[in-house]
Amino acid sequence: MKVRRVFKLLAVAGLSATGLAVGMLSYRTILQHERASTLTITASEGIDEGAFVRLGGTEQWVQIRGENVNNSVLLVLHGGPGMSYVPFTALFKSWEQHFTVVQWERRGVGKTLALNGEEPKGSLSFRRLSADGIELAEYLRGRLHQEKLILLGHSVGSVIGVRMVKERPDLFHAYVGTDQIVDMALNESVSYQMLVERVAARGDAKLQQEVADIGAPPYTDVNRWFNKQRLISATDPVVTGFENKLFRMIATAPGYSMKEMMALGQGLKYSAAALLPEMMTLNLRALGATIELPVVFILAENDVLDPTALAVEYFNAIVAPRKDLAMLKGTGHSAVLINSDEFLRELLMRVRPLASARVR
Repeated sequence: MKVRRVFKLLAVAGLSATGLAVGMLSYRTILQHERASTLTITASEGIDEGAFVRLGGTEQWVQIRGENVNNSVLLVLHGGPGMSYVPFTALFKSWEQHFTVVQWERRGVGKTLALNGEEPKGSLSFRRLSADGIELAEYLRGRLHQEKLILLGHSVGSVIGVRMVKERPDLFHAYVGTDQIVDMALNESVSYQMLVERVAARGDAKLQQEVADIGAPPYTDVNRWFNKQRLISATDPVVTGFENKLFRMIATAPGYSMKEMMALGQGLKYSAAALLPEMMTLNLRALGATIELPVVFILAENDVLDPTALAVEYFNAIVAPRKDLAMLKGTGHSAVLINSDEFLRELLMRVRPLASARVR
């Protein structure tokens, strides 16, 4: 039965506002249990853990799931910059047959935010997040008894990922970048122009005015930046349809209290606002072209948020022991979520051979 129909029936039954709220929460609990049952791992060698791990002096939520604990470990760095992918675990279910998939809710995100609150003003930085990530990688090596991990960075997570592998290449089999950010000032300039052209092609005067009101970068106001990002998604028919599915997954994510679910939304804006000044000036080229481990980029052909052409230019400039580039045709931003099965095929073909798991 659809959620809207249940709520309508409750309202028709004449329940009070309190009763209706209780009914909604009860129905949410039922949906959470149903979703949890579809995610159950029953394999004898499987692992399904979720716990707070102390990283950089702060308790941070880490989820570890896989059908065989001896598979190679894949640490996923979410984008957003503050949107956890733990609620989207179902999208990675097929991955768990081949990898032990680790999801991490960073400072200012999800359960970590709900537990600790917001970071002191000015303390949230990419240096701090990458240091936490390195500490997490070292923890996972010990917990899962493997010498190295695979690191996958998506969008803003790709900034953290590159910093991590530049600093500690010894911890990783390979780095996988998707919706890779490189030079944020250039990224925003190209992204805005692509949005202008997309909206002009539609011939929608109202949308054109909205874009003009936002104005060209640089952005010092997080609301202007979010509005630009929102319009890019709203004018992408693939992303728009998929976002409705993501919202439903967030609302019924197993294991999330109402406070923790609300923190998912709070963290999206909080993290962006806290990181915006640094984010708008970052340029990964300043870290140097050399990455001392294999690098694989799996890119969406039509990414407007993080323009694909800029990521390809950066990939071509990287000096690494081995490089590989895959292009997902007909896809846009967040293909790692929207086209997760196709993304998995690329991981199995291009990345897993680089990461023969060696148990310590």
